[in-house]
Amino acid sequence: MRPKSISIFCIILFIFFGFALFGSIMSLMVAIGVYQFEGNEGQEMVSTAVAALTVPAAIYGVLANVLTLVSLYALWKMKRWGVYLFGAIVGIGLIVSFVIAPPWAIKSEELWWLPFILPAIYIFVVIPSWKQLNGGF
Repeated sequence: MRPKSISIFCIILFIFFGFALFGSIMSLMVAIGVYQFEGNEGQEMVSTAVAALTVPAAIYGVLANVLTLVSLYALWKMKRWGVYLFGAIVGIGLIVSFVIAPPWAIKSEELWWLPFILPAIYIFVVIPSWKQLNGGF
């Protein structure tokens, strides 16, 4: 049986990363020129910001969001490989952001700690239930 903490955590993150996936797909569509925002000033501002993204950055965003949703599905099914996949996604994301530091990555001197919050919460929620997770697919 899945612990309530994992259920609540997964539901919240499914919703969040579902919206994030939609946004990254829209960013990809803007980056490759399939879609353009038209209308009010706010939409045009978003379009200008998204247009600065490169196609590889947009593909990276879509891929990261899809893999995160897959890892959450595995956690929902109480599979350890979902935790390992999430750890790999976080590790690659941190390497891309801090080591490679591409021009499209958001950088902030004051908020350098922000990318560590979700993994910390993830660990806090998952570790108490580690023995309940099984290793199979």
